[in-house]
Amino acid sequence: MPKTEKRHAKKVMDQINAALEKGETKILTAKEVEKALERIRKTREDLWKERLASRH
Repeated sequence: MPKTEKRHAKKVMDQINAALEKGETKILTAKEVEKALERIRKTREDLWKERLASRH
């Protein structure tokens, strides 16, 4: 797992823990978290490809 992804995962965990402490009841399921991470990864890949394409 890339360092930025690891950092993001930690941020998400911190948010979940904070929500738990406040007594939040709706917490993302693992599937929702996975979907969000996949969307972030795809966005990052797309940006990277665009940057590469713009160089040539």
